[in-house]
Amino acid sequence: MLAGNPSSWINFIIRWVFIGAVLIICWFIQRGYAKRLKLFSSMITLFAILIIGLPANVDNTAVSWIAVACIFAGLIWIDTIFAAGHVWPKKFIIHIIIACWAGFLPIGLTQIKTGFAEEEFYVLLYTLVMIILWTIIAWVNNKLKRIFEYPASQPPKTFNFSAILGALLLSSSVSFLVMVNAYQNSFYPKNAPTFAGITQQSPFLCGETIPDPEIFQAKDVYNNLIKLVKANPNKESPEFAYLALSTMDTQWVAQFKAAILNEAREALFTKPANSVKSAQYDASRRIYFYVQMINVFPDLFSPLESEMLNKWFSEINRRAQTVEWVDWLYALAFSKWPQGPYENQEIGAGLLALLETSGLADPAISEDNRNYLADNPRGWLQRFRNTDDTYVYQSVWLANALFQSQYFGSTPTDNIDQSFDWLQMQALPDGAPLGYNHPYTLPLANTAYLGAELTDKNNYLWLSGRSAEYLLAHLGYLSAYPGLIQPVGSEAHSPMEGSCLIFGDSGLPNQVGPLAPDKIVFRNGWSPDSLYLLLNLRFTGWHRYKATNTISLIYQNDPFIQDQTQGDTSGWLPVGRSLFRDKRIPRENLNGLTIEKAGLSKVVFTLTNIGSNWAQDPPLYAEINQFETSYSIDKSRTLIQDWHGWQHQRTINFNHQGQIVIMDDAKGPRNQKAAIFWHLPEIHSRVDNRLAIKTGDHPVEMVLIPLDSDLSQTSLEYQPENGEGLAVKYSSLTNGDLSLVTVFLTGNWIGADASVMQSTSGPILELRKNGQSLTFPLNITADTPG
Repeated sequence: MLAGNPSSWINFIIRWVFIGAVLIICWFIQRGYAKRLKLFSSMITLFAILIIGLPANVDNTAVSWIAVACIFAGLIWIDTIFAAGHVWPKKFIIHIIIACWAGFLPIGLTQIKTGFAEEEFYVLLYTLVMIILWTIIAWVNNKLKRIFEYPASQPPKTFNFSAILGALLLSSSVSFLVMVNAYQNSFYPKNAPTFAGITQQSPFLCGETIPDPEIFQAKDVYNNLIKLVKANPNKESPEFAYLALSTMDTQWVAQFKAAILNEAREALFTKPANSVKSAQYDASRRIYFYVQMINVFPDLFSPLESEMLNKWFSEINRRAQTVEWVDWLYALAFSKWPQGPYENQEIGAGLLALLETSGLADPAISEDNRNYLADNPRGWLQRFRNTDDTYVYQSVWLANALFQSQYFGSTPTDNIDQSFDWLQMQALPDGAPLGYNHPYTLPLANTAYLGAELTDKNNYLWLSGRSAEYLLAHLGYLSAYPGLIQPVGSEAHSPMEGSCLIFGDSGLPNQVGPLAPDKIVFRNGWSPDSLYLLLNLRFTGWHRYKATNTISLIYQNDPFIQDQTQGDTSGWLPVGRSLFRDKRIPRENLNGLTIEKAGLSKVVFTLTNIGSNWAQDPPLYAEINQFETSYSIDKSRTLIQDWHGWQHQRTINFNHQGQIVIMDDAKGPRNQKAAIFWHLPEIHSRVDNRLAIKTGDHPVEMVLIPLDSDLSQTSLEYQPENGEGLAVKYSSLTNGDLSLVTVFLTGNWIGADASVMQSTSGPILELRKNGQSLTFPLNITADTPG
């Protein structure tokens, strides 16, 4: 009920069969022991112990059922032996430890096998359910012993309570350390796939496209940013400061003064953070703009007011250096001793750097600030990208990189350029905010403008202008952001980069990983009605989601393929983990291959009814076998291998005339289902395998062509979602093969006939309309369309 999953009669019956099997195994063990067949009982127990390791290496569901049943039965027998002869509270302590083992053994093995791909708090819920289930079965077994009058179990004569407790605690500690080590190594691998032409100095590989003719004047961009901050309905002291500095209007100066003094009286950002420490970034924004304001208006505050503000900043500093319970969770994951500064997006390091450079640090702990910064030189000194798989967080990371660069002084210029290039290469052509794996999206107006200030590149200024133009047209607004105090440059021209293969820094905030695959972005221009596709290549980092080899977005003026990231928050989770993002987003909510769970994962799902019947642990990276760009078509071929025996190759042909052809070819074990999911934000009509996704000035059609079966035999399902949206699921036969061609048609090719023909070099897709034709090879060659 907590997980919100519907019940299944089949799973209900399977659970009862499992309970019966455990009780039967318990009966054999106990009867064998009672008849002094100790060898027999010992062999069954040894079998239960040895079989524990087997499911960690195979995906055999039947073997996994036997393993878990033997684990449960073996632990029940151990519980009856070790608890025999003891009274409360010793017996209760033994029961509790062994019950915890019943939960942690199967769940721990499952998590190790799946690379800890599930949300951590849901893993605790799985464990709790398994503990409760085992406890009930153990209680029933104890009642059955009395009914059938089994002779009482006797504890080993060489074991007293202290020895038993010591052995249980020692084995629990060793197992816990093994689990923690596996968990800490699950966020990213030490090695990552590479691609020819990609280096640490050149992490992006791009083609060229036609630039947009629109030119933005720097002064106009600057004025538009001011308008958008004025339009912010939730203005706080940073927004008032920004407006005061950019307009020199005394009304904004007065409102800033009143706002920040009120925030100081309320002692914002000085209370326990509980599960969310990102407010340290909100504190940084106050400090940054306060310093800017007193530099321009040195007499703004009276001595008494300045003293109150300085005391507030010192309290913010002390709170930032205070270790709270959530820091222990981060320390456990990040392999470090807990510290107060928030690690994600380097928010804590940015705050401490700002406090030190501004002279507002608490003198009593200033040395601690400087020691932390000396031990953690990050920002542009270390990388060019935030390691979270979230577009929004790059903007936060850039602000903190700026604060740290002001503290350290020297900054690698290549990393500065690449940090803004990474944003530009994924930017939507019409200036709309972009987001994935997060409830919010990022408008580039502020961030790109800061890039123009730091690098003098007018293509960043152009991005800022295009983003501001979009926000003004859609009644958007902005918050205050570091920099942006005065106009930069004169006029700005469109970027010329076309489709790009993007690599990026990997690792965790406190750990540097290898340069690794990140995204492939396809685009046919920078005009507002250009076509855009975003392919994700990873499932790594702290804020990560299960997007390996899935398409996060296909866009033209609006999304027409998009991840399904709308979901309820979980009230029982801590605030920082309740948002529907990261590992909480199921694989089937994305646009790619899913496979049915097998092995231990299938057993745990059936017993707990928590989660999904689809596997949630895709490989950490997709391999890039091909990436090519040309004046007429761009191509990629990406591969995920050995996902529980499945291999998935996704080939994308992105024609600049407005056709996208995607070939999905997957092979895996027989008798295991796989499916391709597509999520459409809207749908207008459907006839057989052809769907009208968008109409009007920019229509889009989607055509699905199975290659592994006849259309009449195939399993195509359509499920409504999010009001006007639609989920399309193409399921494979149970023969281990899945082959599907998905065609997207735009512009003049709406209504074109699409068919697959066989040739000596493999299947070919042909599009025909009004006497014109286009052909797309569907094999692995790099041929261009005819």
